[in-house]
Amino acid sequence: MSPDYGNEALFELELGEAEGNVGNIEAAGDYFRKAIQLSLKAFGEHDIRTARIYSAFAGYFSFKHEYDSEMVYSKKAFAILNASK
Repeated sequence: MSPDYGNEALFELELGEAEGNVGNIEAAGDYFRKAIQLSLKAFGEHDIRTARIYSAFAGYFSFKHEYDSEMVYSKKAFAILNASK
């Protein structure tokens, strides 16, 4: 049986969001990084699910006041969303 990278990616995203909600910001970032890697394997760079993870990762960087990194991931998410119209 092959791994289900898509479901794993979405689960990692949910874990990251949960960690962020309780203030475990670095743990959230770790989950978001894993989610991106898995999402790219499962869905590719231009999938709306990948955009959702990029958006969450942008929020992580915003919380940390790392605005250059926030902009990188916000732009990636926006480009995917804009292309899907």
